[in-house]
Amino acid sequence: MIKRERPPVWDKLVKAFGVEWGTICVAYDKDIYCGDKANLSTDVIVHESVHLARQEKDPVQWWENYMKNKEFRFAEELIAYHTQYDYLKNNVKDRNRLARYLFKLARDLSGPMYGGIVGHREAMRLIKMK
Repeated sequence: MIKRERPPVWDKLVKAFGVEWGTICVAYDKDIYCGDKANLSTDVIVHESVHLARQEKDPVQWWENYMKNKEFRFAEELIAYHTQYDYLKNNVKDRNRLARYLFKLARDLSGPMYGGIVGHREAMRLIKMK
């Protein structure tokens, strides 16, 4: 279910990452929480659905790991970005538009929120890998 309110873990996310409500979507337990300004396209729903499936047994523990362990966070995001990119590959026929999507996904994955573990070029390579 899509909810427009802040998720139960919001205060911890602000403390851990300094995020601003309305700009991101958050998967928690069985719901996707997304502010009015955040992009809630189908590919983002696909991405967040991966997180929901992976935290199914214990969302509280999943989020604790996510906030405290940048390697865990990166690995979880890479899985979600793989799935999101696969969705885009199957639904975006314009290869230039698909390349722009990949560029943006890699920019996000290589950014500070996910620990800056890889550079942009490597993030692009990893997202495309099967």
